[in-house]
Amino acid sequence: LPGPYVVFFDFDKDELTSDAKSVLVKVVGDAKQAGVGMVLASGYTDRAGDRAYNDSLAKRRADAVMSFLLESGLTKNKILIDAYGENLPAVNTDDGMREARNRRVEINFRK
Repeated sequence: LPGPYVVFFDFDKDELTSDAKSVLVKVVGDAKQAGVGMVLASGYTDRAGDRAYNDSLAKRRADAVMSFLLESGLTKNKILIDAYGENLPAVNTDDGMREARNRRVEINFRK
């Protein structure tokens, strides 16, 4: 299957950037072409800020991705989202550190 895909977010934001939307257009096209069973979207944050707030922000980021996928024609029963907050960073940093590569949603396909 194609992927994984990663979309990045600005600091303390859950709005999709134009770059993120471009990646998601590819996700939708690839999902339809490959006939995937499930699209998994996992939200993350960097380690700046309160852990509970970051958990919420990661969920809002995953929700933003799901909304785009739904608006693009994928069905809700084929999208699974999860949020990990500042857990499982792409780049390990000290607590309180900003790191752009950790502010992301990772998208994977399953048959």
